[in-house]
Amino acid sequence: MNSENNSPSKKDGLLDPKANLKALFRVIVILFILGGGTWLYLRYKYGGKVTAAVVSAVLRQPMELKNAIENLPAASYKGLPIYLPYPGTVTIEINVKHGNDIDIYLISEEQMKAMNIRGEIFPPSAYLTSKEQTNGTGKGGPAKKGNSQKTKMAEKAQFVSFTNFNAQKTRSYRRSGHLGVGTYYILLFDPTLGVISETTSDVEVHANLEP
Repeated sequence: MNSENNSPSKKDGLLDPKANLKALFRVIVILFILGGGTWLYLRYKYGGKVTAAVVSAVLRQPMELKNAIENLPAASYKGLPIYLPYPGTVTIEINVKHGNDIDIYLISEEQMKAMNIRGEIFPPSAYLTSKEQTNGTGKGGPAKKGNSQKTKMAEKAQFVSFTNFNAQKTRSYRRSGHLGVGTYYILLFDPTLGVISETTSDVEVHANLEP
């Protein structure tokens, strides 16, 4: 008898709008407290910038991937890493504030590793022709200086790039495209020798991600 009497009251409780509203409110409060606590912990542990990036990644909000002014010496490469926490549209804007026209490419992290690049500065081996690329030297040892220098500078390192992001001899650049999750590298290349051209270039780089 007791079980029969109790069952209607349980059903009534489940169908009570006020009780359901209170339960929902409790859940919302708990989630808010947990979210706020996590946000405060991340901000304390890693700082506001990292915390904002984590929140943007979780909520898939537009976020800034790169905002910097890079100094690019003549006859050199520089690789700038960007990380995409979610797939989306990447927009890259580059402007040469002072210096020479440059070439620009976008490659995957795998391509970067394949080229044996260490850090953000490309080693001299990056200028060698495909036949000369064997740990930075050919079978006959390091490449000779002098007349071969122009050949080495003209023949860029062999790599596979995202062609819709490619540009040559430019000072003002803007490209957009959809990319998946992962790390990519923006390659800046100044093919000039710095003799009759500027010895260095100041390059402003912006990259943004949108869902």
